[in-house]
Amino acid sequence: MQVKTGDQYFFGGYSFPLNDIQPIPSQRSFQGCMQLLHVDEQLVDLHAVEQGKVGSFSNVNIDMCAIIDRCLPNHCEHGGRCTQTWDSFKCNCERTGYSGATCHNSIYEQSCEAYKHLGRTSDTYWIDPDGSGPLAPFKVYCNMTGNITMILHHGQAA
Repeated sequence: MQVKTGDQYFFGGYSFPLNDIQPIPSQRSFQGCMQLLHVDEQLVDLHAVEQGKVGSFSNVNIDMCAIIDRCLPNHCEHGGRCTQTWDSFKCNCERTGYSGATCHNSIYEQSCEAYKHLGRTSDTYWIDPDGSGPLAPFKVYCNMTGNITMILHHGQAA
């Protein structure tokens, strides 16, 4: 099978119709960075395009990527993984023990007493005594059988 192309190429954008009607507003052009463009298995000399020797261009920055690294510094706390789009970032808080836009909110209660108020029974729970502070959450056994709530951590009463 042989494919023939035309003599005009639109990289990361679209052409205006022949009647010069503006494109539909919902159509967005490419935002991002491209490198090593090939046409017909030949590397495109973007500097020749920039100098007007070949083709034409508009709204293009050559030899620079204008995308802002929104994950540097990483705004995700507690080991959250940062991903970004052209204009925003998102934190993946999976397996961190935290939630929220920047993995700031602990998903664990701060004490056995808090679990007891939720109607939980004696069992092993993760607690985060300082919320989103510097102390990492840890696992404890909460004995909630009487009027006194006892926390056992590493075999010692606390």
